[in-house]
Amino acid sequence: IDNAINMARRVCITTEILPYPSLALGCLDVTLDQVVGACNVFANHGVYVRPHYIRWVKDKLGVKIYKETIIKKQAMDHKIASQVLKVLGLGMHRLKNSIGEKWFGGDAAGKTGTTNDSRTSWFYGSTPELTTAIYIGRDDNKSLGQKIYGARTAFPIWFALSKQVTHTAPHFFYDPSLRQVMVDPITGALCHDKRNDQCISLLIS
Repeated sequence: IDNAINMARRVCITTEILPYPSLALGCLDVTLDQVVGACNVFANHGVYVRPHYIRWVKDKLGVKIYKETIIKKQAMDHKIASQVLKVLGLGMHRLKNSIGEKWFGGDAAGKTGTTNDSRTSWFYGSTPELTTAIYIGRDDNKSLGQKIYGARTAFPIWFALSKQVTHTAPHFFYDPSLRQVMVDPITGALCHDKRNDQCISLLIS
């Protein structure tokens, strides 16, 4: 548990974290900008960048009159970040194959989230260009209704946005010291038949 808490602090999650076993289920209140900053670490080679809204402001002559001071630090080893990113991309890769030509372009990784009684639903997604998080909930924290999940609510918003803002960088860059293997998701054994559609691609040292 202490390792999980220490990792959360390295990616600048400042919420009070109590060392309970339920922490493994993600039972933690965080803000949207904390989610963006923490999840961006995986796609950004293990580097934390403080989320910001404005990079710079120019006057009518094109002179920068304001520039954001970008805070960044190495929060995680690039090798570990690459391995987590690969896992977070598995579901998106399957989705990309099922959507086909309607997909917006290159690689993506992401994760849904839903709180008890469907009070909130989340989706965070990364492309090689941008990390975005979507939050849907009520001001009074009441349930959104039955069977309300991030995949049905937050993800479509993220997908529509990504189609509009994704332009270049179609592929993630993984740590070059890692190698790709195909693994049976049920047994964990290596797949020797590369044509087996049930196998998943992972990165190992």
